[in-house]
Amino acid sequence: ADAAPYVDPRVIPHFAPRLPAKLLIPAARELLRRRDYLTASRFVEFATDELIVAFERAIDDDEGIILTGVLVSDTHVMNDIMRAAGPDRSLRMARAAAAGKPEVLAALVSLLNRIDPELARPAVTELLGHPDIAVVAHVLDVATAEGVVVELLEVSAVLDGEARARLASLEAWQRIAHEAESWAHETPA
Repeated sequence: ADAAPYVDPRVIPHFAPRLPAKLLIPAARELLRRRDYLTASRFVEFATDELIVAFERAIDDDEGIILTGVLVSDTHVMNDIMRAAGPDRSLRMARAAAAGKPEVLAALVSLLNRIDPELARPAVTELLGHPDIAVVAHVLDVATAEGVVVELLEVSAVLDGEARARLASLEAWQRIAHEAESWAHETPA
């Protein structure tokens, strides 16, 4: 973990897939503890399927996984990670993000907007289809404050018809949808 930030990023694709999980997992935990998400994301980008599964099982830090995942540039890798994590972990991450810091929730919304819809659906349903309207209102408020309204609007498409109708009936949703629509008609400065 101490040396990881100094590793030349050009060599990571060559050696990261060859390192065993028993070496990488303690380093990953330490990078997340240090909140060094950028360095962690460089290694995640080149993880093998076996390493992805091992990380998912060994790392309990949902916030760290979200903040690392949003920095992974390869959407295919994030799809593999979310597929390995499964819907239960996706729900857990959504709950942690909704209850946590606004920037974590914003990062999750951005991440969900980048992955395959079927992989995003459990977390999006937890955030926007939640039976407690206060949870949904909080998500909408954070999305507005953190500048991820467009991503939230786009990812809401994965909701089933009933959840979309319920969401569309909310005054806060109507407000942000209207505001986003007006942004589309503004001319750039």
